Amino acid sequence: MPFTLQDSIQSILSDPNVGCRLDAFFPTDLLQFVPKDLWTHPLQEVGETVKMPWGMPFGAAAMVRAANGAEEMFTSPDVRFVPLWGEETEGYVPDYSANDKSSTSLLVLNRDLPEKPLPAVIICPGGAYVSLARENEGYTVAKRMEAAGWRAFVLNYRLSPNHWPEPAKDLALAVKYVRANADRYGADPNRLMVMGYSAGGHLCASYGAWYEEIESAMMADLQQEVPVLWEKYQNIPMRPDMICLSYALVSCMEDEVCFGNLTGGEESLREKLSIERQVRPGYPKTFVWACEDDELVPVDNSRWMDAALEKAGVPHLMKLYPTGGHGCGLGDGTSASGWLEEMLAFMA
Repeated sequence: MPFTLQDSIQSILSDPNVGCRLDAFFPTDLLQFVPKDLWTHPLQEVGETVKMPWGMPFGAAAMVRAANGAEEMFTSPDVRFVPLWGEETEGYVPDYSANDKSSTSLLVLNRDLPEKPLPAVIICPGGAYVSLARENEGYTVAKRMEAAGWRAFVLNYRLSPNHWPEPAKDLALAVKYVRANADRYGADPNRLMVMGYSAGGHLCASYGAWYEEIESAMMADLQQEVPVLWEKYQNIPMRPDMICLSYALVSCMEDEVCFGNLTGGEESLREKLSIERQVRPGYPKTFVWACEDDELVPVDNSRWMDAALEKAGVPHLMKLYPTGGHGCGLGDGTSASGWLEEMLAFMA
């Protein structure tokens, strides 16, 4: 039976199929803010009672979705995983807790080959560069994109204490992989989008600005560590054709949390990684969306990106929605519920 809001934190953590995997889909470090005496109470009550230090309620519904998603992902025959910093092996399952190149991977949905190649998307979940919302901003989004006629891949990229440009190298390698294996997946290598949420959006925005520099660093690592892949990927283009930024952090000029996690506080990188200052003509076609009541990543980040894209003459569209907050994923049940359809229409 699927978990519901009537289940407790304790019942989810003690489930043998879910408890050991939950932190791959839900930032379990948030549990430190829930008093232990509430761990046996229904999650409905926890969500109504506990507020995070930044003012948002504890994500009870998100934890339930994550628990159900974790169980589905690791038991469904429709899901498989592909290592990126090594050759593919049968039955590979990433150990997300490793947080190194051995865990850098793509989640792939097994589908029949389409009659004609479909556009492809690499989805980068958010999590402030310390965790990844793999269910709400990854697996669920991939299923919706597949239903909309895309080939979807979810990237597990490295997090802190891995610092810039390591996560960007992982995205570069994912781009190489998808394009090199386009025929295998029925994907169009000339219609590839990178989509990122929150910090994952910052990763995608940064990649759009610095992909050539990132490619050089990634290929140097690959030549030394996996020469067979280095040879295979030599002539695979790096530039994404499209970028989708979902309530993304864009500027690091005043941000300390994501910037610190990504760089270790290296001040020399602050302007470089403030992407509103790095957009140039030729930046990929971009869709930007956010919610005006976002209390975690100020909506001004999206406005700054919109202005930078406009100044550079880059084809783009920004959509701001009145409500939805931060971390709403597909936006279901909020004023942002139509963002995906607006994005697909723009990218068509």
